[in-house]
Amino acid sequence: MPRRQRSPIEPSAAEIESHVLSGHATFRSWCRHCVRGRGQEWGHFSHQRDERCLPVLSWDYAYLCSPSLGRDRSHDAQAERAGSSPLLVMWDSKAKGFHAHLVPAKGVDHAGLDEVLKMVSSDLDKLGYRQVTFRSDGEHSITALLKMLRQHWDGQAAPETSAPGDCPSHGAVENAVKLCKAQVRTLKDALEFRLGQSIPDDHGLLSWLVRFASCAYRRFAIGRDGRTPMERGGKGPCRALMAEFGERIWWMPLQPTGQTLPALGARMEDGWYLGPVDGSNESLVLTLTGAVRTRTFRRRPPSEKWSAEILKCTATELQPNALRPGETRIGIRAPVTQEPELDLPPPLPTDEPPTSRRLRLERKDVAAHGFTAGCPGCDAIRRGSRIAVNHQERCRQRLEALIATDPANRVRMERADDRLTRWLEQKEEREVKRRRASGPEPAGATLDCRQPAASQPPPDSEDLTMGPAPSAGHSLASSLKRGGG
Repeated sequence: MPRRQRSPIEPSAAEIESHVLSGHATFRSWCRHCVRGRGQEWGHFSHQRDERCLPVLSWDYAYLCSPSLGRDRSHDAQAERAGSSPLLVMWDSKAKGFHAHLVPAKGVDHAGLDEVLKMVSSDLDKLGYRQVTFRSDGEHSITALLKMLRQHWDGQAAPETSAPGDCPSHGAVENAVKLCKAQVRTLKDALEFRLGQSIPDDHGLLSWLVRFASCAYRRFAIGRDGRTPMERGGKGPCRALMAEFGERIWWMPLQPTGQTLPALGARMEDGWYLGPVDGSNESLVLTLTGAVRTRTFRRRPPSEKWSAEILKCTATELQPNALRPGETRIGIRAPVTQEPELDLPPPLPTDEPPTSRRLRLERKDVAAHGFTAGCPGCDAIRRGSRIAVNHQERCRQRLEALIATDPANRVRMERADDRLTRWLEQKEEREVKRRRASGPEPAGATLDCRQPAASQPPPDSEDLTMGPAPSAGHSLASSLKRGGG
């Protein structure tokens, strides 16, 4: 059934005159001048996607050397002119995870195109989707790549392009770019700290670092629903044994059918851990001759875990094996820019006591007395989220009044009342000391810290704000009993 765009009703003459005399202060959809002067673009509202809908895979390019804050693309243009290698980021709308790879250049006019198509097609196969939607921002380079990818991949993909200048509709992959950059910066800083030296901008290790950043996010980033992207994709939690990225390990070579290790030969070899392999129980290991797979590895003692010899390895994600005669290495250059530190003033010293904690609202209280419509805390409990969300003030007042009527919760209410009373007394004592230290009180001045200065409630929240704090001798439980019934 099509969704109907609502039409404005015909106003009366009195309504038109009142609106004109008010200076068009309130927007009216039937007013021609309001529509022309104050019309706004349709918003982007979140909604629950039908499970039968096609998964949306959003794509975008980015550079590790450009800031991740804002939508200014001038830094990307500078990085492209400087010859930096871009990130190719793909966001999965169903699993809410991303894949990222460091590629030689944008578009399809570069030497590593075949390797990029093979690598991205492998990601799509491991997702398990056979019909998807490819969404992009309409940039020529990403559109050309997705066109080639649709021809190279066995599945079916429907192209979709966001409207020009409509950044919010492409916001999911832009957020994925920010997550990827932050993850890469963190891992790079940790590895350089372990090695005691910086990683060159053109080193192939950066391509493995980008791969591991997206791999770790899909396996271990827990969302509001308490699940990881891997679990949302129907693959269950990750149970693979892990090590730190770039850590020196012992690994055992795979034994193909009909081949066994020498009877007196070494069982394990030296290498560096690169992360797990999607869709397999194997792990990737970096060696001086290239990247290999292994099913069994062992960690080393702390004194042997880190070695700068890893920088002697030249393998990249696009070319993981040793080069054949006449083959040239595909260039990768990805300088990583750390976010500038904000020059914030130091916090002012304060001797104020901590704020008193009010009565804790538990899940059993909401289950016993019902949910409050529109309350974020109740909505989180209804979804089964593991993340605690604050309740609205009107919801708290309703629940506290109902809890106070239950004799079984008398101890809880008395403890909350005692905490509030002690906090008010301590605040009054500190205020008295501060006033005495600052000099004599002016004539007519009175001190009553229990009646705070007039504080304006937030707009449109007359039913969400509470009255002034109760006095030190006033019982919170008794007030709730009288007010809540």
